[in-house]
Amino acid sequence: MPAEYFERPVLFDDLRDTIEMFFDLTGSRPINFGGPGAIPVSEIHAYFEMFGITDHLEKQLFLRRIRLLDETFLRYHQDKRQQDNGSSGNKNTGAAVNGGKKA
Repeated sequence: MPAEYFERPVLFDDLRDTIEMFFDLTGSRPINFGGPGAIPVSEIHAYFEMFGITDHLEKQLFLRRIRLLDETFLRYHQDKRQQDNGSSGNKNTGAAVNGGKKA
């Protein structure tokens, strides 16, 4: 097994609900040519409604945590895309999108 497997972060019990919420919501994010987009606030609000989360402070805490996880998720995918483009020599210039003409 890779060494990274044994270096996984410890998930504290009080964060399990946040992680579950993040994984539930990650399927609601838009995907475009640049990769995944941020989870829309409207989806987070719908999650609150669906699961009966009504306390204002609880909503605020969940929103902050989800946004932090989402920023990390998006940064990871952006860095990975840049690394993949750099290592393969395939830098997207926009030519394929614009009929062969550079934007």
